[in-house]
Amino acid sequence: MKPGLSFAAAAMIVMLAGGAAPAAGIEGPVPLPRPKPARPQPLPIPAVPAPSGQPQHARPPAAQTPDFEIAARCLAALKRQGVVAKAADPFRDEKDSGCGINDPVKITAITVRGKIQDISSLRFSPPMLLSCAFAAVLTGWLRDVVAPLAVYHLDAALRGVAAGPGYVCRRRNNRPGGKLSEHAFGNAADLMRFSFSNGQKLPVAAWNSAPASEKAFLRAVRGTACGYFTTVLGPGSAFHDNHFHLDRGIHGRSGNYRICE
Repeated sequence: MKPGLSFAAAAMIVMLAGGAAPAAGIEGPVPLPRPKPARPQPLPIPAVPAPSGQPQHARPPAAQTPDFEIAARCLAALKRQGVVAKAADPFRDEKDSGCGINDPVKITAITVRGKIQDISSLRFSPPMLLSCAFAAVLTGWLRDVVAPLAVYHLDAALRGVAAGPGYVCRRRNNRPGGKLSEHAFGNAADLMRFSFSNGQKLPVAAWNSAPASEKAFLRAVRGTACGYFTTVLGPGSAFHDNHFHLDRGIHGRSGNYRICE
C-alpha cells in the first residue's frame, strides 16, 4: 500500500478494478420487457368463385378492342382441364347490338376422370356457345362437383347434359322491353336433363316425382350450384319449371348478392 492511501480508498480501487457489483441502494440497469410473440395470422378462407369486378355483361365502349390475349389464355386453360372447346370470333348481334360475346367459345364435351369413369367424355347436347369465362366456371363445376355427385347418389358416371344453346339474344323471361338476359352475353346456361353410364336419363322436371336417390342428386346439384353461380333458378317457377337456369350476372352494388331459388 502506497503511503498516504487509506484502507477505504484502496478497497474502492479493488472493487472498481474487479468489476464488483454496485453497493446496495444503487440501482442497476432496468431490464427491458420480453417482446410478446407475434400473434398468428388467421389462415385464408377459400373464397367462393365470384364474378369479376366489372359486370361480365357490360358492353365495352365502341372504341375498345376485345382482349384477344385474355381470351386465348382462357381457351388454353379450358383445354388443359379437358374441355373440348373451339374459339369463335367476338361479335355483336345484328338484330340487337346490346347482345354479343367478347370471348366466345363453343364447348362440346369435358373429359372426366374418376372412380367409375377413368377417362370418359361428358357431352353437351347441343354444343353450347358461351363466354369463355362462364364456360370455365360451368365446366369446372360439372367435372369436379356434379360428376362425383352422380357416382355418390346413383352409382353411375355422368355422361351427358342436355342444355340450351347458351347464347340467345333475348330479354329476361322473353318479356319485350325488359332488361337483356344473361343469355344475351353468353353468361348463362339452362340445364334440362342428365344422362348416365347405366343408360338412365334424369330430367330436371322430375324434381318432385323422381325416386329418392335421383331426387337427392337433383337437390345436391342445385345446392352446390348456388356456390358457383350468382343466379340459380328452377325448377318450380313459371319460367324455369323444367330446367336449372344458371348465370353469373352482377346483383347489387358489391356484386356479392346471390339469388338461389
